[in-house]
Amino acid sequence: MGPGQPPPDRRQLVPDRGVSRARLPPGLAVAAVCIAAAIAYAPSFGVPFQFDDEARLSNNRAMQAGAWAGALRWLGNSRVVPSATLLLNYRLGEFDPRGYHAVNFAVHLLATLGVFALARVLCRTPRLAAAWPPPRALWLATAAALLFACHPLQTQAVTYVIQRYASMAALFYVWAVVCYLRGRLRQRRLEAGGATPYFAAATVLAIGAVLSKENAVSLPAALLLGEWVGFGRPRRWRALALGAGAVMAIAAMPLIWKALVWQPTLTPGPPPPQLPFLERLVEVLARRDTALAATRPSPLAYLFTQATVLPRYLRLVVRPWDLNIDHDVPIASGLSGPVIAGAAGLAAFATLGLVLMRRWPLAAFAILWFFVTLSVESSVLPIDDAMMEHRMYLPMAGLAIGGGWVLGEAAARAPRAASAAGAALAAALIALTFARNVVWLSPVTLWLDAAGKSPGKARAQLNAGAAYHRAERLDEAVAHYCRALALAPGDPLARANLELALVMQGKDLPPGEEPLETNELVAFCP
Repeated sequence: MGPGQPPPDRRQLVPDRGVSRARLPPGLAVAAVCIAAAIAYAPSFGVPFQFDDEARLSNNRAMQAGAWAGALRWLGNSRVVPSATLLLNYRLGEFDPRGYHAVNFAVHLLATLGVFALARVLCRTPRLAAAWPPPRALWLATAAALLFACHPLQTQAVTYVIQRYASMAALFYVWAVVCYLRGRLRQRRLEAGGATPYFAAATVLAIGAVLSKENAVSLPAALLLGEWVGFGRPRRWRALALGAGAVMAIAAMPLIWKALVWQPTLTPGPPPPQLPFLERLVEVLARRDTALAATRPSPLAYLFTQATVLPRYLRLVVRPWDLNIDHDVPIASGLSGPVIAGAAGLAAFATLGLVLMRRWPLAAFAILWFFVTLSVESSVLPIDDAMMEHRMYLPMAGLAIGGGWVLGEAAARAPRAASAAGAALAAALIALTFARNVVWLSPVTLWLDAAGKSPGKARAQLNAGAAYHRAERLDEAVAHYCRALALAPGDPLARANLELALVMQGKDLPPGEEPLETNELVAFCP
């Protein structure tokens, strides 16, 4: 350092401690991630249709009859893009699950590449470029992509065919943020070329995301988060707010179309008659035309419940061996102890994200991305199932970048130890994801796993019974049906299934044309 020169930035010296010496070609990094994901998801290609796959695909009579408009309605409202790919799967291979799983896995790889690209483009932004030069950024991006691709919590969104909705929405969502940030780099003359093509691509991808799943309407907030992390607090908040509003308006058009024009048709027969526009708007907002409205929690009860659900999601990120297709989450009736504790913990976590924004922007990005991407499904908009693992697919993109940041910081201080720890972590995640996919290989193993982890949930017991019933293991089926009836005595499906299983066992049931009452059936339970 010569006289009169400013002292070097300590963060610029970090890569010289060993990380930048090991040059990792980007192509090799991407290939390694893809191979790791292929190993983790190898069993998934043999998984049969499960749960809603049968309802949406096997029982989609319009699809089998070639009535594509009706088939799209059955598949899921305005989720046109993934629904169209499901129809294409049917045209190419009918009900062979392997083709559906191949597309799901391809979508997962493309989303993983989006996380890889997002981590790298964040490291090129003005706030991060000095601390994360290209060699070091590549290690961070590779670690983030591995975490995203191979974390067991992602299994439900990848192996569960119908949850292509969640993975495709995340694919478009993440790449929209990447294109926006690339456009901003070009706008600031930090990259050569024009910014307009990237901004146009971000808009198209935003529409594709909302046409895949409704949670993508949070994308404008994610763009503002990327702006804040990469470029600092915007000086022109008004212009940015107008821009975000414009993106939200464009992205919301498919959602408005869903709500007012294209309602689901989940029962056989023609769709219900259309109401006038204003009346339909009132019905949609009030949710009075939904058969499940009576059982859906109120917005406030759902919000309180999510204060307990979000910490459970975070626990599954850290301890991914309590995965369950049907979590048993009681609906909160008020400000109970668990609700208050969960809300306090989440508030502290969000505050930590804001505090870290100045010194460790990538850590802040990971935390705040978690809240932004769950803001639609885990806030005040009630959904029938309070907790489903596929909802964490998109939030895992930011959390994976946070994990890559941790490994990158560790590698700067202790390269050998960090490399060994990273390799061990990757191997453990691959093994856990492989094992989780093995659980999905059979309805019996999947629902027996759920029944064991949710012993107090009637649906888990009922579906375990149905899985045994189809496998002609009637004794086990009857035992689970009886548990389901004990938990939900009024469940008509549990009663009907139990009666059928008892008849198939040759039990001497009381004569009569009417279905037996619950107390009559329970008498035959072991």
